[in-house]
Amino acid sequence: MAEGPQPFELDESSLLDEDDEDGSHDKSNPPSRTRRLRRCCLCCCAVFLLPFVALILFVLIYPMTLGEVRQEWGEYLHEAAPQIIRNHTKTILDRAQSLVANATLISKDDFPFDLDVVVSGGGFLSYYWLGVHTILDVYEKKNHTRLHRFSGASAGAQEPFKRVCMSHDSLNPHKHLETALSFAFLVENHKDRFSNDLYSAVAADVLWKDLAEFLSTSYLSNSTVLKELSGTVFIQVTLLKPWFSGKLISEYSSALQAKQAFVATGSAFVNYQGTLAVDGGGTDCAPHFKDGKRSQLVVMLTKSGLPMRMVARILGMEDVLSAIEIGQQDAIKFLGGEDVEALEIKDELTQWSAFGCM
Repeated sequence: MAEGPQPFELDESSLLDEDDEDGSHDKSNPPSRTRRLRRCCLCCCAVFLLPFVALILFVLIYPMTLGEVRQEWGEYLHEAAPQIIRNHTKTILDRAQSLVANATLISKDDFPFDLDVVVSGGGFLSYYWLGVHTILDVYEKKNHTRLHRFSGASAGAQEPFKRVCMSHDSLNPHKHLETALSFAFLVENHKDRFSNDLYSAVAADVLWKDLAEFLSTSYLSNSTVLKELSGTVFIQVTLLKPWFSGKLISEYSSALQAKQAFVATGSAFVNYQGTLAVDGGGTDCAPHFKDGKRSQLVVMLTKSGLPMRMVARILGMEDVLSAIEIGQQDAIKFLGGEDVEALEIKDELTQWSAFGCM
């Protein structure tokens, strides 16, 4: 008679690690399989963490290679701009005058006379805003509009901030525009230092901090400048306390506090009044006015149609001049009553929420 299935018997010796075949197991030393598992986990962690460690090291080390670039940038900031920059500045301003003079502009009755301006973050796409502003500046001088306040994040806040500061340059009324063009000239002279998005982003962060120091020593020590910035330029920063918290700064009490705000809106892991701060676009890329005082012109840089690589990198002077001219042409179309995707008039509603950059 055939035997039925035999009951399963567990061979405990088969569960012992090969190093513990004698049946003795030292609990103070984990079995080799456990050790191998731990080693495997550690290796996996290392694989994932290594790129982050490498990035941190790069961010710390790369600025040390920018000595020559920073020296040249300092010369552009403290001395007269090269002749080529002055020539480009004149061309841009002359074109703005000509475009406004020859354009069929919308009736003053159909366009808000009193305007606030919101400029989104967008890195080097902010050159588009420079073009738009040259047209608005001419339009304002013809008494067709008046720009009261500016709000922005990252580069969208830094540009109006620079303009207010540098408008107090008694020797050069076009210092703001010349400085912006000088940066493009610098990139052209040192293309190897801006050859990819990472190189460009790190180098720009270093040079913008140098610019902040220049603004602090040259303009922000003047209480008149601080008073003009206050209530005029609104800067979005993202504070880590301990989690992301947005703050819109509109009052500037000292050169140090103003400089910290300028840096914090477009940098990462910097100090703002004793709190760690990162790019303002992280909490609101286009901080709208919400107090209902007047209409606001919202400039969304990422809708300008310019190459998105310009968020992190420009190739040189041609990139910048093209972006400025496109901004000028779009502003003329907008003031002529045409729809322009990057430009829009909005009410200052209390219910505006935070905006992304796209």
